[in-house]
Amino acid sequence: MTEIESSSLAVTLTLRVAEARVEDIGHAIARLAPADLQRMGARAGGVLKITGGTIGVARAELSDDGHEGMIQMDGTCRSNCSAGLQEPVIVVPIEHEQAVAVRLSPLWVGAAPATIAPDRMLEDLVGVPVIAGCVVRVPTFAKAVNFRWCERFLREQW
Repeated sequence: MTEIESSSLAVTLTLRVAEARVEDIGHAIARLAPADLQRMGARAGGVLKITGGTIGVARAELSDDGHEGMIQMDGTCRSNCSAGLQEPVIVVPIEHEQAVAVRLSPLWVGAAPATIAPDRMLEDLVGVPVIAGCVVRVPTFAKAVNFRWCERFLREQW
């Protein structure tokens, strides 16, 4: 996604950033209270534009009770939108398209920290919402490896 368009019926919310669940790390998931999703006109599984110091995106999922007014994101999502824990971010649902091919750039210098098979990368990145310039995290057996998302190709471009 390079152009980010808000849904025409969407309402913008300002939410406070909280730590993600362990199982959500590296999957670009943002958990929100059901009431907050409803107030925005969003639904679980939809894509959200999250604006802190910069713009990032994440897939909306439901949080546990007691998290109203908060958005749970992992460190990669927080870094992509330049927001820290307990800081406010602006959240709005957006329209999106699925890419059929992508171009990634490694974020390390020298030898790769781990060898990752393309099939494995594909499995880990399917369904992960991103925009150009954002970082994606690919887990390996030894450690996670970060890439910068450079470009995506849609069906009509391929």
